[in-house]
Amino acid sequence: MKKTAHIIFGIFFTLYCPVLLKAQILTDSQSAATMVHAIMGDHPIILNETLECHPRLSGVYTGDLSIGLDPTGGAILGFGIIDSILEPNQDLLVSSGSSGISLPWMTDNDFVNLGFTQGLAANQAGAHRLCKLSFDMIPLADSITFPFVFASARAKFFPCWTFQSIDLTAVFISGGAYTQPTNIAFVPGTDIVISDNSITTQTPPLGYNFDCGEFCNGCSYTQYYVENIAGSVSPLCYPGFTQPLYAGAALSPCDTYHIKIGVCKPLDYFASLFVGPAVYTNPLPPAAQSLSAQSAPGMPDTPQAQVCRGCSGSFTIVRESSSAAQNISYTLSGSAINGTDYASLSGSVSFEPGQDTAIVTVEALNVEPPQPPQTLVLSVYSNPPCGTPGYLRDTMLIIDRNYTGIEGPEEIFPFQIAPNPFHSGISVFAPPHENWQAELYDVTGRSCLSVSGNTERLNVSLGNLELLQAGIYILKVSRMSDGRKAVFKLIKE
Repeated sequence: MKKTAHIIFGIFFTLYCPVLLKAQILTDSQSAATMVHAIMGDHPIILNETLECHPRLSGVYTGDLSIGLDPTGGAILGFGIIDSILEPNQDLLVSSGSSGISLPWMTDNDFVNLGFTQGLAANQAGAHRLCKLSFDMIPLADSITFPFVFASARAKFFPCWTFQSIDLTAVFISGGAYTQPTNIAFVPGTDIVISDNSITTQTPPLGYNFDCGEFCNGCSYTQYYVENIAGSVSPLCYPGFTQPLYAGAALSPCDTYHIKIGVCKPLDYFASLFVGPAVYTNPLPPAAQSLSAQSAPGMPDTPQAQVCRGCSGSFTIVRESSSAAQNISYTLSGSAINGTDYASLSGSVSFEPGQDTAIVTVEALNVEPPQPPQTLVLSVYSNPPCGTPGYLRDTMLIIDRNYTGIEGPEEIFPFQIAPNPFHSGISVFAPPHENWQAELYDVTGRSCLSVSGNTERLNVSLGNLELLQAGIYILKVSRMSDGRKAVFKLIKE
């Protein structure tokens, strides 16, 4: 199977192709997923992409085609070999099948029935071919609009020639409030299908059929037709095409919808549908997917992230994969004070295009006099796709070095406790002749217990902690003989 990337620069084309001022890239033989992504982007959840079309007759485009669509790119469907759409001197009256490409017969009843709704009594059923892109989507917005341009050689050479064979295009949606597949692509302000029987030229060439009024909608919509003779407007090798048109639908975020975008045609003449990037309204707000706090390097590996003053810890925020730049806001709470206990944080983190992870660095500041452990709680809005909105939160402890147990070896400060985690109490293991001062805090810095005395006294008091709620606690121990301190993190189960 041939795969073509057709690039054209500023070359003068005769007949239907113009002087090109910008590069255009048309690439055939693309997967259904690639084509859908070119239209839908990253915003909705996409499932079950299917392409029913010869791969050489479908693909993607980038660059300015001078037809009014977003030059960032989109998808192409139809019946013109992709690398011929921008080539000069193309005979658009020749069937795509004459190039050795076998075109599928139309088997989609929605397209067949659409012809009947337009009064095309003998339409389709073996007289037409179909090129169709289908997929399911779970939208994260309350409406969607598909910009598109339809080009058909028949609209110039044989406008409204016969009701039995026409080129037409449609965008069907089903799901949610759309209980039946519904076409949303119409001539503006009407319920008339977009075809070479509705949007046509005002000036067909001499010698060609022009049966306006007999077999079509009166050819009343020529105002939406763009003449492109001698490539006067666009590099497309079509003598004309529609203005940019828009197929829009209201949506319920998180419902599942099925979309079908397609073109059908008789056995001859080229026809192509160019679909630009979809436009969404009222998308769900930017939100995080996950949040986690990381301790400063060298801190103990515990369930609670922690950082010594003078060091840095961090929070990691992960968003849904996106190719767009984005800012996500967060809030700060806890006993630690922004700008005092840690360097000021702005409350917002930026993601560059394609970046899915961002770091909020917490630089813990030294303070005088030394303080008990302080808590920093970071909260970020989370709206998992079609899940329950809420907030993700994680906590970091900011600990003064004077309150840590990492300053010296055990032989200098021979105080140990067990078990940890504990259920009802802890036991102290230390020389019995020493006197100690022990203070127990919860993670907010509130004092839960203060006791002094020898090891036996501490064992009695710290062995009776049944009434404490489950959670994380900080035990600060001071040796009375020299004031040496240590801090232990305890987990009550």
